Amino acid sequence: MTGWTPGVEYPFVFRERTYLIQTPVIVYRVRWSNSKKAITELSLAVSTDTNVTATSTLFRWPFSNVYRDQRVCWTAEVSCELREVVERGVFGFLQTPNNTHLYGLGVSHNAPYRDYDEFLGAVQANQGVNADWLIPAGKTVSEFHQA
Repeated sequence: MTGWTPGVEYPFVFRERTYLIQTPVIVYRVRWSNSKKAITELSLAVSTDTNVTATSTLFRWPFSNVYRDQRVCWTAEVSCELREVVERGVFGFLQTPNNTHLYGLGVSHNAPYRDYDEFLGAVQANQGVNADWLIPAGKTVSEFHQA
């Protein structure tokens, strides 16, 4: 299942600090098991489109804990009903305290900040991620869904 949520202001916890971060539009792909009633895989990307369509261009998740192929580095499975995927999966992931895992080194690095703490501070101060900091994912929503 693939969907999107509008950008929201969300508290990101990193080390001992909490940043109020305005997220870009979040595009998610979930593999959900009906027999297990669980999310078995979650992938995240972002879009600069306010109305996301199948042809919208995607960008890599600009924060930490997401691999180059958009899979999140997170718990193996999240038990939930299908109707709870956004709340328990997408926002459950956002509620997890941040670390620097997979930030930088071309994975989710966002110029001009190599230091994650500086990046979060700049995103908070700018009230969002500057579009020119986003790294193209090289796929549309439709291609993301099929991956």
